[in-house]
Amino acid sequence: MNIAISAYQEELARTRKILENPESTLPALIFSTTGRIVCKITGRKESLPLLYNFIVLALVVQLPTLLLVLLFGDYEQWQKPGFLWVGFLELKLGFLWMVYLELGLFGTILGHLLVFYVYDNMNNYVVEAIQRQEDLRDLQDVFARVGSIKNSFLVTLGFTVFWSVSFSWFISDYIGQFIGIGLLVGTIVFGLLLGPAIYLEGCYYFFITHVGRYSYTLNHTSPAHSQPIYRISRIVTVLIYSIAIFIAVATATVAFSIGAVVLAMLIGWIPTIVYFFASQLSIKRIITNAKWKMLDRIQEQIRKLNDGDITNKENVEAITKLMDYHERIRATPNSALNLGSGMNFAGQLALPIIGANLDKIIKLLEPFFK
Repeated sequence: MNIAISAYQEELARTRKILENPESTLPALIFSTTGRIVCKITGRKESLPLLYNFIVLALVVQLPTLLLVLLFGDYEQWQKPGFLWVGFLELKLGFLWMVYLELGLFGTILGHLLVFYVYDNMNNYVVEAIQRQEDLRDLQDVFARVGSIKNSFLVTLGFTVFWSVSFSWFISDYIGQFIGIGLLVGTIVFGLLLGPAIYLEGCYYFFITHVGRYSYTLNHTSPAHSQPIYRISRIVTVLIYSIAIFIAVATATVAFSIGAVVLAMLIGWIPTIVYFFASQLSIKRIITNAKWKMLDRIQEQIRKLNDGDITNKENVEAITKLMDYHERIRATPNSALNLGSGMNFAGQLALPIIGANLDKIIKLLEPFFK
């Protein structure tokens, strides 16, 4: 028994060690490398605050596009009309590209900050509730995948190629000519900036589906109202709404091109919808498994009492109490999802779709206001 406890404590310590180091991801490497380069150039010995690294990158990512537009003279493409928020704010296509680049950088910054949030909450509130050491080992593998620089880099390259070709093609079709070398390179830079965040989004799906398979120490009478469930639900909510808001803004910025909107839905909305339902199924599985463990224990006690003297008044009363207890636990919620949160999420999904087609909706409703 002591050996088993010792083995569990070793796995728990290994897991905590991983969770105490959220700096192992590709975004963390990018930001720390930026800081080291700036310190080397300026001769500064102390590392810069993370915010300074963000600001430096926000300025640097604009340079390739701007320099190549000047070098190749892609002024005509730069001056083509582009729109933010479906025609309410007109920007030249070149300036809209500058917005895209900052949006791509912000996506990876958001992914980086969410890694810290997930690691901190898992370490402080959830990991100690995991009962089996094999589950702890599996969780270590999950976070090793999050921190895989190689896998993140390969996904970033694949996404960059796909995005650069497809998005450039859609925008070239929209303006009726090739977007030019400068804007094409800007599209490539955007892919390289957002690629690490795309990889982390895939890791979040991998994370939540695995977390749903583990066995936890939960509230026996109402597993849905346990702290680990609350924390996992909170992690899921923060991840989903952060991703959804980012994708909503990104979709709105390309709403002038139906092809680009379809691309945003393919890359952003469909995975997010899948992640939303997968997360709710995972939480439901955790709660249901915990409930059935307790219900099985109660049923076993009822069976033992039924095998005894069922004419005995004390036995009958004990069976009745156990049956009431069984029913009370059975009636507790099986999921942290409620109708309100589902409707709110559906509303967020609908906003960019409505925005992308607002001009068509207005035309459709015009006869009713004449």
